[in-house]
Amino acid sequence: MEKLGSVGAASGVAPADAAAGGAASKAGAAATAPTAVRAVVIPLEAGWSDIGGWAALWAVSGKDDTGNVAQGNVILEDTRGSLVHAASRLVTVLGADDLVVVETADAVLVAGRDKTSDLKKLVACVRDQDESLTSSIAGSIDPGASTNRWIAASVSR
Repeated sequence: MEKLGSVGAASGVAPADAAAGGAASKAGAAATAPTAVRAVVIPLEAGWSDIGGWAALWAVSGKDDTGNVAQGNVILEDTRGSLVHAASRLVTVLGADDLVVVETADAVLVAGRDKTSDLKKLVACVRDQDESLTSSIAGSIDPGASTNRWIAASVSR
């Protein structure tokens, strides 16, 4: 283990700055992290995954024996490798593979799981048709808007 040296008030480097080589501002670090006389940084392989899209959410979620991830009132038949989210009504999928289906009160998204990185194109098309729908559609197809609810529901099962 490598000794980093002294951190805290005496060195002028807050513990949060020590891991960053002292790069963070002293005022910001002092406001967010307590000072310490000594600190140790230990490398950690935590298996982090940035959930930035629906396919990424599917990849990190618990799946059934056919590779499906379902939340809400969902019925899947002869369907594999899909993520299906029903927020306000029944969603059924029959004989389809590798889909992302996201139903909210005001919009429904159906896309191939391999196409979800192109959803900004879809939002642009919707904006061209009717600007008033853009925020509604964007919220429905953005996993960031639903990820916390999805994770909370998955963890509580």
